[in-house]
Amino acid sequence: MRQSGVSAWILIAACVGGCDNLRVSAGPVIDGRGRFADCPKGTRFAKQQREQGLIEWCTRPDGTKHGRWASYFPSGNPRLIGGYQNGRRTGTWTRFHRNGSKKSHGKFVRGTAVGTWESWHTNGKLKARGNFVDGSMHGAAWQYWQNGKLRAHGSYDQGRRHGPWTFYARSGERAISAHYRDGERDGRWIYFHPSGRIRAAGDYRSGRRQGAWSLYDTAGQLIHRGEYSGGMAVKRSADEHAADAAGSAGNPLELDR
Repeated sequence: MRQSGVSAWILIAACVGGCDNLRVSAGPVIDGRGRFADCPKGTRFAKQQREQGLIEWCTRPDGTKHGRWASYFPSGNPRLIGGYQNGRRTGTWTRFHRNGSKKSHGKFVRGTAVGTWESWHTNGKLKARGNFVDGSMHGAAWQYWQNGKLRAHGSYDQGRRHGPWTFYARSGERAISAHYRDGERDGRWIYFHPSGRIRAAGDYRSGRRQGAWSLYDTAGQLIHRGEYSGGMAVKRSADEHAADAAGSAGNPLELDR
């Protein structure tokens, strides 16, 4: 599941008539009484320096997180920025790569991920987009290669792949036409050569190969056929040499993603 842009958590205080009681910091603004102006009333600002980097947050006297929360890489670049309400994640949360670019972005409501979430590669290209319902991926989803081309498209049902999915090679050609049921391979699976011709085809039942599976060469000629039951090969074609000549594609077992 069911995964946008802040370059740093730097707060700039602007005053009229003097700024004696304010200062600018890498954390929240401090007023003249030592309170942090951007933490909600009844909370205080807290921070902790760890080997992985600095963490800053707003907390109530009993330790409940309430208000803004942020963590940073040792370099000072933000790692994760969001907020809490009564101890549960709320509002927009954004995670970053070490280079400062966005890694993922989405929304929480009362501690649960909801709505559209997106993630990005380190080069800024979109990596994935999907929808969360009650904390689980649900509905249509897309995944992309670093070069921006589509990698996979299908649907989730309560956090599990369900229904038809299509997978693509990095160069953009369709690689696999698949089908899932409740997160398991179930139904017809077809693998393709880069040319678009069928490479292998067969059925899954509850995540295991079942029935006839066929393998084809780049010209579309059948070179291998086998029968499966519960994922185990029970019958193979006599022409094993032709299958071996096909290299790693000689056995459909080698084609798993």
